[in-house]
Formats: sequence, C-alpha cells, structure tokens
Amino acid sequence: MNTISTKKLFELYLDTLDCCKLSLLSEADDIIEYELFEEFDIGVHSFLHHKNLEKLLKENYIDEEIKNLSIELREMYLLIDEDKHGADDVRNDKDWHAILKLSDLIKNKISKLE
Repeated sequence: MNTISTKKLFELYLDTLDCCKLSLLSEADDIIEYELFEEFDIGVHSFLHHKNLEKLLKENYIDEEIKNLSIELREMYLLIDEDKHGADDVRNDKDWHAILKLSDLIKNKISKLE
C-alpha cells in the first residue's frame, strides 16, 4: 500500500477545509451540495481522521489546538442528521452554521502558523 507524504496530506487536509466555509451560503444549491456532501464528506473520513491529524501534528504542520478543533469539526459533521443534507438545510440550520464557522476558524488559525 502506498502512503502519501506528510506535505501532500497537509495539502489534502487544507483542500478538505476549503470545501466547508461560510461563503458557501451564497452559492447555488448544486455547489453547496457538491462541496459539502461529496468533497468535504470524503475529506472528513480521510484527512480529518485522528491518525492523519496526529501525523500532521507530529510533523509540525498543525498544532495541538488545530488538531483538537479538527477532531471537533469531524465529529460535528458526522453527527449531523442524514435528513439535513440539502442546500436549504445548510443555509438555515444552526448546526450547519456552526460547522462552517468552525472550519473557517481552523483555516484562520492555520494561516497564523505559516
């Protein structure tokens, strides 16, 4: 089995976070649904997995706070009800707004590390 480099893992982690942002609320329904329910969903299961976050932490791509916030983001997403997987839900549900805000917060904290 091939493993990806930590640098590539970090790029994919950032791409995952970039699929989940408050600015999506002004996008068309199909963009919201693609970004969150296809791209972000894959990334949550892969690049926000605790083992990958530990690897990023160990290699100093993220710090402990960012790792913990990323775990929280993953858990919040995984707990969202399956019946809240539409663009209108994302626009109107407080849980979705919390997820989008948390992803933006994580990206902001990462930018301050660089």
